[in-house]
Amino acid sequence: MAYPKIICLEGVDGVGKSTIAEHLVALLSENNFPALHVPSPSREMPVGKFLRSEVLPYDKIENWMPDVVGKLFEASFLETVWSLIDGREYTSRDVLILDRWTFTTLVYQQMCGIDADSRYNHVAGSMDDNDPGLWTSIYHLFDQLPAPWCEMFRFPRTYLLQAAPENIAARLAENPKRTDYVEHLGVDGLARYQNTYRDALAELTVGGMMPPHWYPVDCDQGAFETAHQIFQNMLSTVLVR
Repeated sequence: MAYPKIICLEGVDGVGKSTIAEHLVALLSENNFPALHVPSPSREMPVGKFLRSEVLPYDKIENWMPDVVGKLFEASFLETVWSLIDGREYTSRDVLILDRWTFTTLVYQQMCGIDADSRYNHVAGSMDDNDPGLWTSIYHLFDQLPAPWCEMFRFPRTYLLQAAPENIAARLAENPKRTDYVEHLGVDGLARYQNTYRDALAELTVGGMMPPHWYPVDCDQGAFETAHQIFQNMLSTVLVR
């Protein structure tokens, strides 16, 4: 049985992940690496659709406790993974491009002031010895998958997309129908948000909660140029394995 290559694009809302992923799919396909763009949470599956419509919009997110949102995302990750491996056949040249993954959930918990490795139950308001903490829970989330899928989805090569806050704000303004909380922060808020995101990601890496093989990418150069830079990096890393 052959297995696909798996990479992940991470970054704040509006940094250009989806557009870059589309260019990357084209570049990979043109070079005989069939690629699939996989948004997270899913836009098609039940839990993913619920997250997008009932949890993540800026006028609804305040109704949800961050650790509850984390558990919903865990369910979304699992439904996405099973849809990708159940009954599918791949070649060693196939590529799955994850548009955000488990790392974003961990970063968001840190940004909300919740220790991602804590056993504190925010619903009960106390420590819970039966709750392993979000990081441990997510780390073991894919244990039920057949090998080698578990490690492939647990630690894909990750590209952290970064851009100037004013450019992110301009991209968000191009689509007034977007409703996520981040789209209403403004340039200064986006700057703080992206810095916090980057710092939390670095903290999780140092703490062993993130894979050491993540690669920062400057998105101010344009979506196609960014996709080409990632593609060139992939040629010397994941695509040669």
